[in-house]
Amino acid sequence: MKGEPSSQWPGVEGSRNSDRSSSKLYCDRERVEDIISSVAFVSCQPSDWTLSKPEKMPSQGYTIAVIKDWLVGGVDFTLAGNGGPVCTEFTSATRRYVEFMVGVAFAMILGTWAYKNCSLPEYRSSARRDRTGRKLLLVIVSLVFGMEVAYKFSTRTVIFLLNPCHVITAIQIYLLAAAPSRLVTAIFRIHINFLNGALLALLFPVTNTLFLPFETEIYFIQHFMMLVTPYYLMRIGGAYTIEKLSDFSWTFGGYAIMILYHFLFLFPIALPLEVNLSQVLCPAISDPFYGPDYRLWTLIHQALFVPALCKIYCATATFFITKFPWTRCKSNIDHDLTLLTTVETKNGIKVCHHCNCEM
Repeated sequence: MKGEPSSQWPGVEGSRNSDRSSSKLYCDRERVEDIISSVAFVSCQPSDWTLSKPEKMPSQGYTIAVIKDWLVGGVDFTLAGNGGPVCTEFTSATRRYVEFMVGVAFAMILGTWAYKNCSLPEYRSSARRDRTGRKLLLVIVSLVFGMEVAYKFSTRTVIFLLNPCHVITAIQIYLLAAAPSRLVTAIFRIHINFLNGALLALLFPVTNTLFLPFETEIYFIQHFMMLVTPYYLMRIGGAYTIEKLSDFSWTFGGYAIMILYHFLFLFPIALPLEVNLSQVLCPAISDPFYGPDYRLWTLIHQALFVPALCKIYCATATFFITKFPWTRCKSNIDHDLTLLTTVETKNGIKVCHHCNCEM
C-alpha cells in the first residue's frame, strides 16, 4: 500500500513538526546571538559608527608639559645660535644683569624724550574707497605669515613666533586690515623703525635651522614683504603718513620700544627655556660683532642704524612716490588717495583736503 508514513503514524508527524519548530527556534536564537556578538564587537572598535555609548578617552589636555612641548619641543639645541646651555652661558649672569639694567635705563630715557616731543596730525573722517591693491597685499602677507605659523607648529618651535620679524608681520597685517585712525598712524610710524630687522635678515640670513620644503624661500619672501608693505601704505596715504625727515621723536621712540621688547619680554622668556629668541642669549653665527660684548655693540650700532635706515627708507619712498616719473602717483606724500573727493566745504568755502587752501 502506497502512502506516506505520516498517514499511518500521525503522532510521528507531530513529533517531527515539533522538532522542526524547535530547530527553527534554535537557529533563530543562534542568529540573534551572532548579531548581538557583532554589535558588541563593533561597539568596541575605535570608530564613530558605534551602537553603544563610547567611553571617554583619556586626554592630556593643555597641561604645562604639553604647552612646553609645542613651544620648544622641536628646538634643536645642537645647532649654533638656537639655544641650549652653551648659548645660555655665553656670558656670565653678572654681565647679563648689568647689560639688562643698562639697556632698560637707556630705553626709558630715550622713550621719555620721544614721548614728550612726538605729535600726531589731525585726522579727518571722510568718505573713502577701499583699494584693491591693499586687499591683495593683505592676502599675500597673511598667506606668508600663515605658512610661517604652520612651519613653527609642524616643527614644534612655536616659541620663535615671538621673534620681532614675525611680530612686525602681524602688525603689518593689522595695518592693512584696520580702519584708518590716529592709532593706526601712530603704529605705522613706530613700526617703520623696526624694518632694520628685515634688512639685516636679508643681508645676514640665518637659515641653518630651516629644513622643511620651501621654508628658506618663505623666509626671504617674508622679510622682503616687510619692506614692501610700508611703501605701498605710504603711496595710498591717509592714516599712513610719516613725520618730517628732521623729526627724530618717532624714530627714537620706536627704537626704545624695540629695546624694551627684547629686555623686558623676550629675555625673561628665553633665559629659563634656554631658547635664543632674537639673539638675546648669544649672538647669531653671522653676527659681525660676534663676541662677549655683542649686546653692547648691538645697542650702539642699532642706535645709529635704526634712525639712518628709517630716514633713508622714508626719503627714498617719498622720492619714488612724488618725484620719479615711472612711479609718481601724487605730488605730496601726505595726500590721501583713498578719499572719494579731495574737496570739502567749510563755512560755505571749498577747501582742499590736502593743503587746506581755498578753491
